[in-house]
Amino acid sequence: EGHTVNHIYYSNTMKPCTGCKACTKLGKCAIDDDITKALKQDFDAIVIVSPVYFFSLSSRAETFLNRLYSIKLDNKALGLILPSCSEGF
Repeated sequence: EGHTVNHIYYSNTMKPCTGCKACTKLGKCAIDDDITKALKQDFDAIVIVSPVYFFSLSSRAETFLNRLYSIKLDNKALGLILPSCSEGF
């Protein structure tokens, strides 16, 4: 009750972390894309929902998680929902 949920869908404009570490100097990611815009919003928690493919996160979920390095997650909750199916194994 009293919570607002903002859905952020993966897009083709999400760029992977380049490891430039500009975020350690600038305090923010140097890449300007949908992830940067989404992380500028005020939030209390991040919940990532992604299917599991071949016993791993989807590449887009991993890209998003890697880019979280550029922000401070102090006192923020992070949740993962990872549905999978092992039929045929």
